[in-house]
Amino acid sequence: MFRKEIVIPTNITFILILVPLYLVLTLLLTFFIILGIMGFRQICSLAFIIIMIIFTQGVFVVIPTLCSNPFSIVGSMREIALMIVNEVAVVVSLALLAFYVKSLNLVDITLLNYTPSYILLILLIMIAMYVLTGRIPFDIAEAEPELASGILIELSGPLLGLYIYGNLIKRFAVSLLTSFTLLAPLLNGFNTVLVVSISLISSILIWILHTMVAVVLARSRVDLAPTTLFKIFLGLIVVSVLLRYCGL
Repeated sequence: MFRKEIVIPTNITFILILVPLYLVLTLLLTFFIILGIMGFRQICSLAFIIIMIIFTQGVFVVIPTLCSNPFSIVGSMREIALMIVNEVAVVVSLALLAFYVKSLNLVDITLLNYTPSYILLILLIMIAMYVLTGRIPFDIAEAEPELASGILIELSGPLLGLYIYGNLIKRFAVSLLTSFTLLAPLLNGFNTVLVVSISLISSILIWILHTMVAVVLARSRVDLAPTTLFKIFLGLIVVSVLLRYCGL
């Protein structure tokens, strides 16, 4: 793709800035998650990671809305509908994580135990992070049989390459954050190098698990996915908070 000519959609030359910006944001998100796991408490808090995720997803959905192609716009609207539900779940789940551990530091999650409330919170995080990857059944924005690749239809050559690289790096960041929250109670007392190594290796396993889930499931409908996710997220949040209130 990088050997092909750059084809810029009509009247939106500043897409040359937004697409590389999306790639840079995904790289920074991954970098700050790793720093948070390493224990850099000042600049890598859970609050900062939440902001980075929201900002990255914001750029992700803005790019296709700027194109005049109706397929791109429809694909973007689908992604926004899904993101409204999922981003709230991501923010709430990470905020509850900070509340449970009584700290904004990512590395302090290792102080938690596998209580019922934390297990439900892990399940919530795993689902919300999987949705962020844009895999089946939640790839409704890129439903190729319906929208001819949806939000990607106006991108080609180096721009498409950068955009896809950004998506792949975001998937790795999501897998890394998922693996760390899943294994955190088991990593208490381990040295920094071992914690990071285990997290990186397990993130590969999470990536493989995501791929297996995507192969097994079928694509969801745009009118069904957001409402279904909302019901699942709400149930997990309410039950987790109630169990935590009961000391479980």
